[in-house]
Amino acid sequence: MAVLAPFLEERANGKLVLFDKGALAKAMQESVGDAIFTAYDGSARSVEVKTEERFTGNVFLETWSNRNLVNRESYVCRGNNPGWMLKSSSELLFYYFLGNDHLYVFDFLRLKRWAFASPSSLGFDGRLSDFREVPQSRYSQLNDTRGRIVPLEILRKEVGYRLFYPTQLHLFEREVQL
Repeated sequence: MAVLAPFLEERANGKLVLFDKGALAKAMQESVGDAIFTAYDGSARSVEVKTEERFTGNVFLETWSNRNLVNRESYVCRGNNPGWMLKSSSELLFYYFLGNDHLYVFDFLRLKRWAFASPSSLGFDGRLSDFREVPQSRYSQLNDTRGRIVPLEILRKEVGYRLFYPTQLHLFEREVQL
């Protein structure tokens, strides 16, 4: 957020609320996302923010925050928890790669329609089912986090996104859509 906050502030005309600290932060993040800002047209926009250090050409779309289906005792004590792809009701998804300063901005509802309601090549509901679900393995953690790795090229063709370069603020911006 240290890199993205100035970018958001510039576009929000100073009207930006980040949900990263405080008693309500967790509840707000789980429902509306990581931030709310005022768009150019004066409307409020909610944002889910995801960051990765290294650009891979893919995004990790989290289906389980904690699948927790291996151990019965753990499951009984803590249950399981769906991932942000299912739980968040943010309007926008910001997917930022620190290494190359690329910020991909998705219309989250459009992405969810593609993920869960567009026809899959396997005959299921949702294109997301065409991609193998994998455990998150980049960071050591207790949760059994799972998601689907989707190439940005497929998302460019089938969903569309806007690409920004946040550390360069308003200098470069190009739109990539269907």
